[in-house]
Amino acid sequence: MGTSTDGLLWWGLCSNEEGLPEGFGEVLGLEPDHEDFYDHLNELEEEDLKPLGVTLVRHCSDGCEMYGLAIESTEMTAWRGDPKVVTSLDVPPDAEERLRKAAEKIGWPWAEPKWWLASWLG
Repeated sequence: MGTSTDGLLWWGLCSNEEGLPEGFGEVLGLEPDHEDFYDHLNELEEEDLKPLGVTLVRHCSDGCEMYGLAIESTEMTAWRGDPKVVTSLDVPPDAEERLRKAAEKIGWPWAEPKWWLASWLG
């Protein structure tokens, strides 16, 4: 038997490396192993991302998180044993502009936004 994980779907940016994309951690001024790191990360999300309708996606697994930036209205999670129907893959007209502002604000490297499907084992 395998291990079941949660499915994550979003439109935005994604880091495929463990930890934070280069440049992003510098905004926090803390290394990921610092005891206050996640508090600062949550504050950054509340203060800098949410006003733009952008969220920080955590994927991979607890303890070796990988991150993405999502337009909040496109993010969907299918928890273990709770499948979801995807009714639309529409992206709001201003999504790229908001995502770009969020990325610049927090030092996330810019790339062409895409649809991402990832897993979370937490």
